[in-house]
Amino acid sequence: MRLPQGAGGRVATLVSRAGQPVAALVHDEALQENAELVDSVCAAAALTLENERLRAELLAKLAELRASRARLVEATESERRRLERDLHDGTQQRLVSIAMTLGLAEARLGAQPEAARPILREAREALGEALAELRELSQGIHPAVLVERGLGPALDELSRRAALPVRLEMSVDRRLPEAVEAGAYFFASEALSNAAKHAMRTRCGCARRSGAKRWWSR
Repeated sequence: MRLPQGAGGRVATLVSRAGQPVAALVHDEALQENAELVDSVCAAAALTLENERLRAELLAKLAELRASRARLVEATESERRRLERDLHDGTQQRLVSIAMTLGLAEARLGAQPEAARPILREAREALGEALAELRELSQGIHPAVLVERGLGPALDELSRRAALPVRLEMSVDRRLPEAVEAGAYFFASEALSNAAKHAMRTRCGCARRSGAKRWWSR
């Protein structure tokens, strides 16, 4: 687009920001006699354009951050599902094998007690390996109660299994997005674990006040 240069009584004044032209102000040629007014309008226009540029950059960064968080949550959920499959296909099969071995040992205890000893030893070793697998896999597995019944029942079960007495208060009476429920559950699980291991507390709890959750321990 060609800028007017006095034709038809119209002229253009460049709007600059940091020494670089960013726009052009087209105005009546007579306003050239009021340079202060033109300069003020150009400065206001430059500031408005800069604010819009910064706003666009901020919105783009926010969108990128949301997309990054969504990818992270998706990757985390995918990894948890993979761990669930590993647990089902690996450790569960090992435990079934141990149960069968113990059944064989039980059958031989009466008639051949000495023959049962190596079988029991084998079962004990296999059980140790299974427990090691469970400890490794249990970090981050998506609990079935959370998937099937929601955050409230999952936190209730987590509280009942905790190593110290826990009082749980919740005002959420509906299902939340899966990522939110998973994040809240594993946050609570980590908080209880830390309280039991490091805080030297005798009890703790979680209360919901004014839309925010607050953990306390004593």
